[in-house]
Amino acid sequence: MIRCLIPITQEKRNENSLKRSCIICDRIHLLYVVDTEILERMERESAYVLNSDMLDALRQTLVESQRREAESIVEDMKCKDKVKLHFEVGDHLDLVEKYSLRLNAGLIMTDSFERVMLGMKVPLWVDRGNRIENAIFIIDNATRVKRLEKSVKFADALCKRLECDISLKFSGDISQKQIFTEYKKTEKTSSDLIIYQNSKNKPEKNCSFLVTGCDALP
Repeated sequence: MIRCLIPITQEKRNENSLKRSCIICDRIHLLYVVDTEILERMERESAYVLNSDMLDALRQTLVESQRREAESIVEDMKCKDKVKLHFEVGDHLDLVEKYSLRLNAGLIMTDSFERVMLGMKVPLWVDRGNRIENAIFIIDNATRVKRLEKSVKFADALCKRLECDISLKFSGDISQKQIFTEYKKTEKTSSDLIIYQNSKNKPEKNCSFLVTGCDALP
């Protein structure tokens, strides 16, 4: 079972991830966060004309409107029977990390790359909304074989659900080439979906991107 976590805020809807998750995930956890920083900024800007009771009422109205928005997102999803909504007020990144651990998420899906997400030890999918017909897993020689096998198996499972081809690209002189004989090899570096075991690179704008990690793979 592939269980994903999709973080949503009023500023980041992650529409591409919402659509793709219906294809590649068995269980979708949608975490809608009303960031306290936005609420606090709103309160500071309104404090000159509103008293404390009015500010509290305004805050509650804003939170409830966002709750209705979160519920409407779920209702609009074609696979809403697979979706569970979690609604929170707090720090966006702190809550993503908290829920990824609590739910034992196998994948975090987002439309925009945030480098801090790589530190959560959960595979990260950055979805550009592009059509995915082929994927390249770029392998370097710093990856231990057992971890690499787990990552390739996970990536292969996702590609099967997408009905796309997967090829392996080995960078440098790597002895692991003999292990993955059932997979096609390539020298290309561009594809619809680029997959890494680990990466510090920012993904290209015209392709989707997956960093498998190693600690939270199903």
